[in-house]
Amino acid sequence: MIEALLDRLRSKNLTVASAESCTGGLISSAFVDIPGASDVFVGGLVTYKEESKVSLLNVSAETIKKYTAVSSQTAEEMCRNAAKVCNSNIGLSSTGYAGPEGGTAENPVGTVYIGVYIYGQAHTKRLEIKGDRNYIRKTAVKEVISLLDRLL
Repeated sequence: MIEALLDRLRSKNLTVASAESCTGGLISSAFVDIPGASDVFVGGLVTYKEESKVSLLNVSAETIKKYTAVSSQTAEEMCRNAAKVCNSNIGLSSTGYAGPEGGTAENPVGTVYIGVYIYGQAHTKRLEIKGDRNYIRKTAVKEVISLLDRLL
């Protein structure tokens, strides 16, 4: 799926950047695992801590304070700002609780918010993934790539 997606992005002359928290670089890896990805993939930032979301991605500290780092609002700012910081057409994001600890009553372990910024609009989606840490992280990557594919 990712190879076909790269071909479509290439044909549209579009570039991609990522901003990741719980996926810890797996979105970037999904792209750079494919030879020739540099035609499309600009770069990625792993902003695991709230402070790095603010300092590296310019996510508003007020957004994190009001909605938390695991929210659609934070995922939206992450994908928008990934595109801006990396000077790309498209920004992808992930933020969530991969476990085994963490989470809240409202957002338990397995809650991940993904974002895709494309054509001047940010789209977010809340995922509720059951499984262990690696399964949650890998599933989130598949979901963000699938969302980008649908929005293209």
